[in-house]
Amino acid sequence: MAATFLHSSTIIEYLSGNRTVIEHHDERRPWWTSTICVFEMLNGPARSPNFDPVKER
Repeated sequence: MAATFLHSSTIIEYLSGNRTVIEHHDERRPWWTSTICVFEMLNGPARSPNFDPVKER
């Protein structure tokens, strides 16, 4: 069984409703991510509506 590692920018796009990202990743479960990605999503700048992951990196 293969697992897919999700980066915070992927999580942002998925939660934003990006159909391409959703369709691509829905078929590739289980998902894994890092603690820092979880932090960025829950407590960091990624929660801002104007967050640009490319610019932030």
